[in-house]
Amino acid sequence: MVTSSISGTDPVVRELMDPSTRRSNQLQVFILYFHDSPKLVETVKIFASFLRKLCEVDVVLDTEEECDILISPETWISKQLTYFCSKIETKNCDVKEKKIILVESSGAVRCQKALHERRIIQPKDVLDLFCYGLSIIMANMESIKDYCHLMVIRFPNALENDTLLGIVPDKRYSIPEHLVSLYLDLHDNKICHHSSQYQKILKKWGSCSAYKDLLNAVENLKSSVEPTHLVMIRDAQRNREMEYDVNKEEYSTHF
Repeated sequence: MVTSSISGTDPVVRELMDPSTRRSNQLQVFILYFHDSPKLVETVKIFASFLRKLCEVDVVLDTEEECDILISPETWISKQLTYFCSKIETKNCDVKEKKIILVESSGAVRCQKALHERRIIQPKDVLDLFCYGLSIIMANMESIKDYCHLMVIRFPNALENDTLLGIVPDKRYSIPEHLVSLYLDLHDNKICHHSSQYQKILKKWGSCSAYKDLLNAVENLKSSVEPTHLVMIRDAQRNREMEYDVNKEEYSTHF
């Protein structure tokens, strides 16, 4: 049975919130996401706080470890995506202490498209981490079918066609609608999926500030969604900038 610490004054919660205190016996969750906008980045931070306080997991977040990332972005992201599981496609996973959550968004989908077109360069800072991390996952055919460790979520800012293709297609969660399912699956279904259990969990969360903060953040993110035609214009501009950066790098290697 999984229980949740819901008091902000609980010393265990304070320990979870401190990224310098990693607990080896605790499930570690790495959130891999593209920095589409400041609002999305802030929503992911609040989502991480929710996971720590109410799901009893240790969250690794790029914005909390920028010093290590600046030293070597490739080393940092590779470390977060490294685990040794011999039973990836079975239910008897032998590395239960690590999960990776990918966030679907317009920027994430652009990165995947660029990868398919071989237009990705090495990461220079925290803003390039998603594309490089996604390239590691996509390069391993076993990884994209890794239902033991990979999960894909989306917030309301994601458009209907913003879909990461081929990566655990049967393990997708819309936030906040599927929060309880995500919570249960993070702990490998140790709690039975049942409507009455869902209601108990939601009732327990209902009085918690971490849950309310997440709902408010998601609602604010929803209200900031751009009209489709503006998104298309913005994406076209970003694609041109990405192509320019790659062409510039290729040009510099010849001289």
